[in-house]
This record gives sequence, structure tokens and C-alpha cells, in this order.
Amino acid sequence: GYLAYNKTIFLYSSNDSVNLDIRFTQNLLSDTYSSPINVVSLNSQKDDAYPTLNSDNSAIYFCSDRDGDFDIYKAEINKTGSLVEILSDSSSTTITRETILSSDYNDKCPFITGNLMLFVSDKAGGYGGFDLYYSKFKDGEWTTPVNFGENINTEYDEYRPIVKTYKDDFTNDFMIFSSDRPGGNGGFDLYYVGINKMTE
Repeated sequence: GYLAYNKTIFLYSSNDSVNLDIRFTQNLLSDTYSSPINVVSLNSQKDDAYPTLNSDNSAIYFCSDRDGDFDIYKAEINKTGSLVEILSDSSSTTITRETILSSDYNDKCPFITGNLMLFVSDKAGGYGGFDLYYSKFKDGEWTTPVNFGENINTEYDEYRPIVKTYKDDFTNDFMIFSSDRPGGNGGFDLYYVGINKMTE
């Protein structure tokens, strides 16, 4: 017999150079992952991190401090080639700051599943430190971000959210995030919580 494997493109950020840069590796073209490749069209002289594709792979969202504090940016994807070809293309692409998602503070760690985006921000009006927020993609744009509230956020830092959506009989979706709140093992620990289903 043989061990089946998933064909995957893995987007991530690395600070192998001076700043964080977005890279990818893939095993679509062979049975082993390729050497990491810089996504030149997304990277700047500043930190660029936490890349995430939207639901139809027409755009990559990521955070960057290229204009001062961290904001969330969008790069449209030209769908005339494969995703590997698009990510490998070093020609420039139009990158726009998502104003509804970005503030005068640090907005980071975007993660998209379906029509739902999660991210973190230390903007005013939260519970302290970085808080978890969500926004829904509706009628061609992101809605005003909503804080997950005091049952999830604390005066400490909540960070790096991801959501696993479930179908079938589950009434909630499953969110994992990290936090440096008291009661963990030190530094940032992983936490999970059920959240209301918000993806369509």
C-alpha cells in the first residue's frame, strides 16, 4: 500500500531576512514540498505577514506595517494562471489598504473562512491589548468589524485566530486563538471556544 497525501499550497511569513516576508511552498508539482519562494508581488521593505486567501481565491489579504502601523491589505489575483504561477510571478500587483478593517492602531493576523474574516487589533474601544474581531463579506465589501466581546477578549493579548467550520449537527464553529492571559503555561498559550456560526 501507499500513504495518500494532500496536494497543498502553504502560504506563510518568515523573518529569515531583516523583515517579515510572505512566502509559499507547495507539493502540487511533485510528491515533496518545493523550496520556499518569496511572493515578491506582496512583499515590501517593511513587515508583511499572515497571508490568507478569500473564499473564491480572487484576492490575498495580509497585514503589513508598510505605512506605519499594521493594517490589513488586499491584493487582487489575476486568475489567468494557476495559483502557483500567480504566486511565483514577480511583477507588481495592485495592493490596497482595506480601510473598513484598518484603524489608526495595529490591525493584524487576518484569517478568512467563507464570508467571515477574523483579525486582531489593539484599537481603542476594546478590552485591552490585542482583541479578536470579525467582519463579514456582504454585497461586495467587508462589514464594520465587531469585537468578539468580554467572554472571549481580556485585558491581555488575544492573537492569531483561526476558525474551523462544521456542517452536520454542530450548532457552533470552532475558534482557536493564542493569548498571554494569566492561567496558562507562560507566554502565549492556545485556547479554543465555540462561536456562533457566521459563514454562509
